Amino acid sequence: MKNKNNSTQRFIKIIALVSLVVGTAGSLYFMFNVSRENNSVVLIGLFTFWVLSPFVGLFVVKNFSTSWSAIARIVLYWLMVVLAIGSLIAYSDVLTPDTAKPAFIFLVVPLASWFLIVIVVITVRKLFKKNSDPKQT
Repeated sequence: MKNKNNSTQRFIKIIALVSLVVGTAGSLYFMFNVSRENNSVVLIGLFTFWVLSPFVGLFVVKNFSTSWSAIARIVLYWLMVVLAIGSLIAYSDVLTPDTAKPAFIFLVVPLASWFLIVIVVITVRKLFKKNSDPKQT
């Protein structure tokens, strides 16, 4: 049974990492597509940094999650999938009203992603702490 849980967790981890790569590439594609007529290299650089930041943050958190409980890591992996898919949907202009400025979505989605990342990571860490050695507490 434990071997099946490990393979399931590995599978979810692979799906999460692939989602993260696809979400990052797709988000950058949509951002560069919207900004193709903008001549400001500085502005495009700032937007690139901002749009990439949640994905980089998730990757960094994933690297620090090795000491977390299995359920906490699985929640993190699902968060990676949800944010990647959500970002692609938001940036694809499918749900954006015609009256909205294109830059608005590229400002709000990373901000909302960061809020969600912080809330989920704090909650997961508090709820699913690994049993620690009582001598260390």
